Amino acid sequence: MIVKSLLAPIFNLNKKNAADTPHIFKLWECKINRTLKIEFLGCKKHTWTKTNINTHIKIIKNSPHRNVIKLLKIWSKLNELDFSSFVLEMTVLEALTKKRSPRIDKKFLLVLEYIIEEFEYAKIYDPANTNNVISDSISDEHKNRIIQAAITSLSLALISLG
Repeated sequence: MIVKSLLAPIFNLNKKNAADTPHIFKLWECKINRTLKIEFLGCKKHTWTKTNINTHIKIIKNSPHRNVIKLLKIWSKLNELDFSSFVLEMTVLEALTKKRSPRIDKKFLLVLEYIIEEFEYAKIYDPANTNNVISDSISDEHKNRIIQAAITSLSLALISLG
């Protein structure tokens, strides 16, 4: 299965660690649990912004990319990246805005490519208040950690393809 071959190296999935991470193993088997929730800390710059959380919820709820968002949250957690959930969600939507692929593995790789190529300088805006540049809430140092993790993960995926 192509999903298994592309995502297993990224998530370091194998039969040994499957017992320790059953929700990840289900993902490896391509059964994404729609109720999966992962807790993340907020943005690192400890600021607040005027926004509308109901707008955020509606945008994500109506997005065709919710499973990719879940994948990136798992990837972020496994790579120990303190990637704000909101920034992460908007990054996925931004990365996939003009990209079309029916396959979740391809979409995930497109997001990794976006992070590598554009994340450092990308301006990602709050859809509920375009005065908020939410990408500015991540320090340059942390952006670089995220980019390096994406480079490593994408390299592993490409190596697994042969």
